[in-house]
Parts: sequence; structure tokens; C-alpha cells
Amino acid sequence: MRKCANKGQLELWKSPASPNNPEKRSSCATSTHQPAQKAPRFPAASEEFSLNFEDTRQSPPKRTEQSFAQKRPLRILVADDNDINRKVIRIILSKLGYECHEAENGREALEAYRSGDFNYVFMDIDMPEMDGLESTLAIRSCEADSRKPSEIIAVTANVSQETRLKCRRAGMNGYLEKPITAEIIKEQLLRSWPRVRSRG
Repeated sequence: MRKCANKGQLELWKSPASPNNPEKRSSCATSTHQPAQKAPRFPAASEEFSLNFEDTRQSPPKRTEQSFAQKRPLRILVADDNDINRKVIRIILSKLGYECHEAENGREALEAYRSGDFNYVFMDIDMPEMDGLESTLAIRSCEADSRKPSEIIAVTANVSQETRLKCRRAGMNGYLEKPITAEIIKEQLLRSWPRVRSRG
């Protein structure tokens, strides 16, 4: 007989006694001549699962996340005119073991790129003074004679086909759709890493 558990819990299974099994019939018969014994108490499946799960949520996962940046060293620039968006990306990168430089618009991003040594850029598309597309074009112009171009990833809430084409023509390597999450950032870094590594 199967006893269904609530969602997120383990299921309990109980095998019915077989009338054709002599050992079970004997056990049942002799039990009538012996005083009933109290069955031992075992922890419920949900309790056991909870304990085991808590034991695994210790420091090793955190060390694994910190080692992400050690295995994939990147010098990252984050350009976005929204303070909250920059903060979200900064926190996500920090948990992966990265430090990043921040720029509030495309012009600051270009100046930071010229004075810094960045090989990875998260570039917002819609920014004042100079938008992300213009800033990317200027950066690519600076890299005209470079054999190690930076990886530039667009960050936008508009993922229309027209926007994708504009990003590609400006020289961007990819794009991320807002709102940004830790999983989105991590997956993009994993996709980009082989290209960044090949550039040396």
C-alpha cells in the first residue's frame, strides 16, 4: 500500500503481508501467544529528510562558490545608471568571489575602460550621456589593434530582435534580460569563460 506524502516530502511504502509466506504466517500465529510489544519508534521520513538536508547545507557550498572566481579570474566592469541594478550585480559577483568596478553611464564606462584593465563588461543599454551601444562602439574602436578584446554583455529589459541585432552590430558578445538573478549571471559567465580564456 502506498501512502502519499505532501509535496516536498518523501513517500512512505508498506509491503502487505503475503498469505502464502509460511514465515509470516508463523510469525503471526506465535504472536497471539506472546505479550504484545510496543513497536520501536523511528523518525518520520520528513524528520529524517530534514536532518540530512540540514547537515549538507554547511560551508562546502560557500567554498565552491568562492572558488568560482579562482578558477575563472576576470576583471569586471559594471555599467548601469540604476543604483539598485548595479548593487544587485555587485552582490551576485561578490558571492562568486569577484570584485567589480562600477560606472553610472556609458561615458564613465568608456573612461574606466581606458584607464583600467578590464576583460569583462556588463553594459546597460539605456543610459544617459552615452548609452551602452555607443560606449561599446567606442570601446571596440580602442581595441582595434588589440588581440585581447573584452567580453561585453548587454543588460537590458528589451530583448526584441531589433535590440539583439543592434547589440551584435555594436560588437557585444551577448545580452542578459532584466531582472537579473544570480543564476543568470553565473550561466553567462560560464558561457563566456572559454572565449575569455582563449584570448589569454
